[in-house]
Amino acid sequence: MDCPTRWNSTYNMLTVALQLREAFTSYSEREVTYHNSPTEDEWNKIEKVCEVLGYFNEATNMISGTEYPTSNLFLSQICTIKKVLDDSSISSDDFVRHMTMKMKEKFDKYWGECNLLMAFGAIMDPRMKFLVIEFAYPMIYGDQSGQNIAYVRTLLYELFEEYVRNFEDEAKGACETFRLRKESRKGGSHSSSTPHEGGSNKYSGWLDFTAFVSEKTSKKPAKSDLDNYLEDGLEICPPGKTFDVFGWWNSNQAKYRVLSRLAVEILAIPISTVASESTFSAGERVVDTYRSKLGIETVQALICGSNWVRAQYGLKGRMKEEEDDDEIEIPIPCT
Repeated sequence: MDCPTRWNSTYNMLTVALQLREAFTSYSEREVTYHNSPTEDEWNKIEKVCEVLGYFNEATNMISGTEYPTSNLFLSQICTIKKVLDDSSISSDDFVRHMTMKMKEKFDKYWGECNLLMAFGAIMDPRMKFLVIEFAYPMIYGDQSGQNIAYVRTLLYELFEEYVRNFEDEAKGACETFRLRKESRKGGSHSSSTPHEGGSNKYSGWLDFTAFVSEKTSKKPAKSDLDNYLEDGLEICPPGKTFDVFGWWNSNQAKYRVLSRLAVEILAIPISTVASESTFSAGERVVDTYRSKLGIETVQALICGSNWVRAQYGLKGRMKEEEDDDEIEIPIPCT
């Protein structure tokens, strides 16, 4: 009577059943009309199923929960699941091997393409950096790991160079602003006001220093922020202590001025915006309170962005009547 598309509810049910294993046995001995108590072989299979699904349940709750984690945590979950499926698919137990073979095929098919968000997020974790890619990719991609590692490195530097160009444009704009302000003050009165004093109409040598600093810092250094970050040692976090990756980048943004911008924007991207219950449910999609309180400006930006993308690529939105025609009612058995 269980719904096959909602394995997470099945896992929760079996987990509770294992805790009440003795109660099932005791009740079957006292009640002669009760014939549904699992056999010893069935209990052993339940334990094996829960052992495998436990890793999926942990990953699902983290990735599809209502409180989204930073994207540096995704790769470790995928590696764990890959390791479990690989070991289970060659298990000496026929039941476990048969159960996980199909799971492994779907996993390898879905994760066959390199996921850049997951890779970049892990690299932006100072506890792992690029070493985590060199460690995890052979486990996930096997013979194609070298090609995917090179692909990630190339795309990472291309993305960083784009941020560098934007940063340089901002620095040039700041220099131009200070230059124009300096020229406009040449004919004005001179004063020895300090940088902390007011008086917007008074000349201050501090403006010259600010323009000088902006000009110097806008020049490209010998090594980029990304090179320095990858070459520096890993951040050591004691076991059991929570690591605040955003706090680390906030503390080091002066050292990695450009890379810190890239890091916080990558780390803030969720890998999934669908609740776990909606992922495995064939019923109606329900928007909970965590996802139904978008601001007016956010909603407007989403709608406008969708319309602009459709207009740019010549896409047409589907009519409500077409969506209704495509809907298929799937009967869900009672649990």
